[in-house]
Amino acid sequence: MSSEQYDLVIIGAGPGGYVAAIHAAQKGLKVALVEAREPGGVCLHAGCIPTKAMIASADLLRRARAAAQWGVEIPSATASLANIAARRDRIVRQLAQGVRFLLQKNGVELIAGRGSLASAGSVEIRDNAGQVLRVIDQPQAILLATGSHPAELPGLAVDHQNILNSNEMLALKETPADLLILGGGYIGCEFASLFAALGAKVTVIEAMPNLLPGMDTELGQTLERSFKRVGIQVRLNTRVQAVQAGQGVQATLSDGQVVTGAKMLVSVGRTPNLADIGLEKAGVAHTPKGIGVDGFL
Repeated sequence: MSSEQYDLVIIGAGPGGYVAAIHAAQKGLKVALVEAREPGGVCLHAGCIPTKAMIASADLLRRARAAAQWGVEIPSATASLANIAARRDRIVRQLAQGVRFLLQKNGVELIAGRGSLASAGSVEIRDNAGQVLRVIDQPQAILLATGSHPAELPGLAVDHQNILNSNEMLALKETPADLLILGGGYIGCEFASLFAALGAKVTVIEAMPNLLPGMDTELGQTLERSFKRVGIQVRLNTRVQAVQAGQGVQATLSDGQVVTGAKMLVSVGRTPNLADIGLEKAGVAHTPKGIGVDGFL
């Protein structure tokens, strides 16, 4: 199962992996790019691109509803989440095809499968059942670009029906009447803005003193004022003590109040994809926060 010699093997075809692959190939290196799904990563398939496509539809809806301010009468401006999602999916498919074209044009070999380190100097490629498809021995360099997945809070399990992560929010085809969002970071705030425009009653619950923690305080304060103008409730300095899910979601907050919603989005950050990529076999230093690197990454 050994294969020909490569200058560079990259595990993960997201923005880090496929851009590096193209750049290296343009510099004359022989590159293999290993990816279990479509190239493009979270950004293209479950993050930046799909959410921005949906936000564009929501912004158009807002402008249509406010058209009278410009002397334009639009009697009834409505939106279908299913149709918005269909447009989003067309955009994602088109861009994914574009990534494949760029890889092919630049001579990058895209290998379908789950890549992992078999040792410090070899990469093993498996199918979804765990069967070894191929081993690439002794490439000149190996690049790990495995991305991340939605983080979960201890004691608050995502049930994939009523309590959802950001990936599952993108799978919704109907707008929930009431939406609770746990986490006021950029992902939670983006979904809050989107679903409020589509008609959901949205409540954002954030443990820190302001929205967008980690960014400039003024940004969070400005966004909070904007949210309040469009009817989004913002609960700052507030933690969720307990959650019950059944027909909907009921959350008990740290101030004793109880809030309810048809769905809850758990949006508390992202966690690196470090499991099952052979870090221990290869002796790669890492922590739950990521892989240790030097000044040259």
